Amino acid sequence: MTVKEMMKSHLKIMALVAGLLLWTLGLWAQNVDIAASAEPSTVTPGEEFIYSVRVQGGISNLPKPQLPALDQFEILSGPNQSQSFQFINGRMSGEVQYSVGLRCMKPGDYKIAPAEIKVNGKTIKSNEVIVKVTQTSAANIPSPLKDEKIPAPSASNPDLRKQLDGKLFLRTEVSKANPFVGEPVTVSYTLYAQKGLPLVQWGLGEPQPQFREFMKEDIFQAERLSFREVAIGSETFQTALVKKIILTPTKTGKTIIDPMSVVIGLQTQTQQRRRSFFNDPFFDDPFGDPFGRRAEQVNVPSSFVELDVLPLPEPRPADFTGTVGDYTFSAKLDRASATMDDLLTLSLIISGKGSVESALQPKLPPMDGFEVYETKAKTDKKIIADAPSGSRSFDVVLRPQKSGELEIPSVSYSIFNPEKKQYVSLKSEPIKINIAEGTSKAPLVIAGHVSQQTTAGNGGAVVEINADINYIKQAKELRAGGGRPLILRGWFLLTQMLPLVFAASTFMFSRRRDALESDRGLARRLRARGAAAKRLKQAAAALNKGDSDAFYAELGFALRSFFGDMFNREPHGLTIDELVNILEERNSSQDECDAVRALLEQADSARYSPSNQSRDEMQRDYEKAFHVIQNFRKKT
Repeated sequence: MTVKEMMKSHLKIMALVAGLLLWTLGLWAQNVDIAASAEPSTVTPGEEFIYSVRVQGGISNLPKPQLPALDQFEILSGPNQSQSFQFINGRMSGEVQYSVGLRCMKPGDYKIAPAEIKVNGKTIKSNEVIVKVTQTSAANIPSPLKDEKIPAPSASNPDLRKQLDGKLFLRTEVSKANPFVGEPVTVSYTLYAQKGLPLVQWGLGEPQPQFREFMKEDIFQAERLSFREVAIGSETFQTALVKKIILTPTKTGKTIIDPMSVVIGLQTQTQQRRRSFFNDPFFDDPFGDPFGRRAEQVNVPSSFVELDVLPLPEPRPADFTGTVGDYTFSAKLDRASATMDDLLTLSLIISGKGSVESALQPKLPPMDGFEVYETKAKTDKKIIADAPSGSRSFDVVLRPQKSGELEIPSVSYSIFNPEKKQYVSLKSEPIKINIAEGTSKAPLVIAGHVSQQTTAGNGGAVVEINADINYIKQAKELRAGGGRPLILRGWFLLTQMLPLVFAASTFMFSRRRDALESDRGLARRLRARGAAAKRLKQAAAALNKGDSDAFYAELGFALRSFFGDMFNREPHGLTIDELVNILEERNSSQDECDAVRALLEQADSARYSPSNQSRDEMQRDYEKAFHVIQNFRKKT
C-alpha cells in the first residue's frame, strides 16, 4: 500500500468515527433531562435536608448543572456527586446526581430556583423546589415555659410522639438576650424529662450546630447524664445539663443561636405492662429499664433562641482597638537597669472578665531613646462562674538607643465595659530605667537585602552578605523538520492513540473521584488551597471597596476554612487556641503559630471597630494571610 492510499484509509476511518460521534450526540441531546428535589421538603429550624439535582441522558459525558443560589441556607456538606450508567438493548443511559446538605434557622417557605444545564447551546431548566421550615411548639409544655418556643420531640411512632408532647424537651438558656457585639454570652442546653419516663440511652444529634456568627468556647459536655428533680408548676421533671458553651457575637442585629438536638432511647411498654409507662414507680430512675430491651429512638430538638446583638456606641475613642470586657491594664519591665547592649522586654498586661483572647495590642506612644522590635502575645484563660476571664500579655522587645535615665511613657488603652455600657480609658504608669554604655559594636547583618535604616547609637552598620543573580539562558536554535509524509510523523501517530489515552484518563478520573468520595478528609485537603484562593479574592474585593468589616470577615473565614479543610475540622466554632494547638501538634514553627494567631485575632477584633483599620493595614494583613496559606500548603 502506498503512502497516499494509507492516508486515504486513515481519513475515511476518522470521518466515520466523527459521524458516529455526532449522531450519538444528537440522539443524546434530544433525551437529556434535569430534575431537582429536596428530601425532606418539610423540616424544623436547624434540621438538615438534602437538595439534589439529577441529570439523565444517553451518554456518559453528561453536562454539569449550574446550581441556583442557596444564600438563604447554611451549607453543611457538598456538593457531592454520584453517577451510574447502564446498557439496555444496546443503548447507553447515564445519570449524574449532585446533592448538597442544607439547613435553615428561620421558619418560613423558601423557594429554590431551577438548576440549569446547557446542551448544544440550548438551556434546559429543572423544576423549582419549595422547602418549608416549620416551628412546631409543644402543645402541653408547662405554663411557666410557654413563651420559650420549645419544639416538640419527633419519633417514627405517632402515638409515642403524642404521648411525649410536653413531657420530654431540650431547653436553651442564655445569660443575656441583648449583649453588645464582642460581649460573651453563656448558653446552656438542659434536658427535661417528666419523672417516670424510661430513658435507656442518649446521644447528641447530627449535625451539630456550627455557630457561624459567633466565636465559641466549650465549658461543659456531658458524657453521662446526671439528673436532679425540679418542680415546674405542678409537675415534677428530671433535668440534666447536656452542654454549656460561651458564645461571643461577631455581628450586630438579630442573631439566631443554632439549635442542637439529642437522640433519646425510650423503652416502649410491652403487652404485659400497662399501656402508659407514665407514673409507674418502677421507672422512677431516669434510666429505669435494666434489661436492655429495644429502645424507641426519639429526636429532641432544643428551643429556638434569638439574640438582639447591640452595636458599640459612637463616637469611639481614638485608641480603641475593639476590646470588650471589664479589665485592668498595667505595664512592667523585666529589669530595673540595663546597658545599651541589652534587649528589654516591656510587658503590657490586660486582665479581667471577658473574652480576653480577643484583646488586641495597645498602641504604643513614641518611644524616645528605644528601638521597638517584635511583639509576642500570651493568653491565660479561665472560666469563673461560667463566664470567661483571664489575662493577656503583650511582650514588646526594646533596645536602648542611648545611655542615661530613660523613661517609658504611660500607655493608654481604651476598652468598652458592657456592664457600665460605656468606654473606659485605662493607663499604665510611666517606667524609669537607668541605661549604661555598652561595649558591643557588632554590625546588624541582613542576608540578601540592604535596609535603609542603620543601627543608631552603637556605631553598627547594616551589611549585605548575599545577592542572587539569575542569568538569562539563550534558547536553542530552532530546526526545520524533514519532508516525511504526514502518517509517518510521530505527532500524527500519537493522535491515533488519543482514544486509548482518553479511556485511561476516564478510568483514572473515576478511581480518583471514588477515592475522594470515600475519604472526606482527603477531598477537603485537596480543595483547601483553591477554596482559600476564592475566599481571598472576595477579601481583596472588599479591600478595594474599602469595606473593612467585610474584608476582615472574609479574611478570617478564609484562614479558618483553609485550616479546617487541611485538618478535616469544621471551620465555624474552631477557636484560635484550638487551631494553634493543632498547628503545634503538627510541628509548625512558633513563628507560624504566632502569625496565624495574630491574623485571626486581628480579623475577629477588627469587626468590632472597623473604622480604626486603614487601607494600608488591611493590605498588610491580606499579604500576611496569603503567605501563611501559601507556605503551609507547600509544606504538606
